[in-house]
Amino acid sequence: MGLLDLLFGKRTSSKSVSGVAAKKPSPAKSADEGSAAWCDLPIVGESNYQDALSRICGGYTRDGHQLHTRASLVPDPSNPYDANAIRVAIDGQTVGYLKREHAARYTKRLLDEGRSGEVLDVRAYISGGWRTNQHDSGHFGVQLEKPWPLKRRATKR
Repeated sequence: MGLLDLLFGKRTSSKSVSGVAAKKPSPAKSADEGSAAWCDLPIVGESNYQDALSRICGGYTRDGHQLHTRASLVPDPSNPYDANAIRVAIDGQTVGYLKREHAARYTKRLLDEGRSGEVLDVRAYISGGWRTNQHDSGHFGVQLEKPWPLKRRATKR
């Protein structure tokens, strides 16, 4: 253990879906309903939206943030990279996108249920955003709770 680790405390948290240091959310601390089945619903592109995440959390702090909030999963069919893209927005600000394979499944599921283009509201957890000096900081990461299982339902024959 180095002197700086001793002085500032070494962060020993698990990695979030984006690869940044983050603690797993505790079901007992969920934003609304009692306990939550938290999972790593992979989102990508968080590194491109650090400014938005910082605004949502109120900026970088010495200890960082652990914010339970709500996120919207917004279909983005005009996305030039993926017609099935689903944008993740918190407080109206884009914070990333669902991973390509999950976005395709959600898009298909919405179509199958006759809910094409519908925005889904899910629980979200933002962590990170700590800065102890100009050389020691942690990016923000976002985890989402699945709105329903991604598994296909068995069809009757």
